[in-house]
Amino acid sequence: MATQSNIHFFTNWAKERLDEMDAAVTSLEGKLAEVQSDARDKADKVLADLRKQRDDFQDTVRKQSEVNEAAWLLAKAKLELDWKVFEAELKKYVESFGKKAEHQQATFKVQADAQLKAWREAADKSDHPFWLARYGCCTCWA
Repeated sequence: MATQSNIHFFTNWAKERLDEMDAAVTSLEGKLAEVQSDARDKADKVLADLRKQRDDFQDTVRKQSEVNEAAWLLAKAKLELDWKVFEAELKKYVESFGKKAEHQQATFKVQADAQLKAWREAADKSDHPFWLARYGCCTCWA
């Protein structure tokens, strides 16, 4: 019975890691559009590598689901190493492409703010009937 309990523990541990891998890959897939186009090809490759690592991890878990405790101990050592490699690759991905996406987003915000400011200044200086009819006076822009 103790053997079955240990196998159950190892299986749960592996499933938890697999759930984390799935969540990370899904999150990164959702953020891929935010990566600058010049870095997108590299980001796609890294994301494909992460997917493969996740799939290999899942295959190992499936293969080990029917074995004895000794086999699980060996498999768990491999899975722990695979998990650490996945985490390291994930960290590199986030540090590399996450900062680029944040930088791109910050740059876009600054540009949009500057554009909005320019439009407001132009509206304030204009006595064009469109601006007056639409907004009444220019003081509402302040």
